[in-house]
Amino acid sequence: MPDISEKQRQTIKALRSALLQVGEDMTLPTLSALLTVAIEPGISVNELADRIGVPQQSASRYSSILLARYQSAIGGEPKSPLILQEVNPDEPRKRALYLTPKGQAMVSRISEVLDDDGKE
Repeated sequence: MPDISEKQRQTIKALRSALLQVGEDMTLPTLSALLTVAIEPGISVNELADRIGVPQQSASRYSSILLARYQSAIGGEPKSPLILQEVNPDEPRKRALYLTPKGQAMVSRISEVLDDDGKE
């Protein structure tokens, strides 16, 4: 079985460290949605669905999770939203998604870990 290169090993370690920053209640599709909103502030749910390759209903569910609309029914602290939804200034019938300060902090932590671990 072929081994991976040292560069690939470091990249994978950095990715693993970055994923540990998001906590255990965020799925990879939800994280992908969060990162897409970070890359394209003001994106709509339909555009989000296209970018991450899921049906619109799935993208809507991921955005609802990130908006903290689904709270745990079994104790625990209420979740804080990682994104917010506003009226799109160019098309008032559409909604635009943006990172909240908490969402921005999470994306920044992920980015910093990737940057730091990739330099080792």
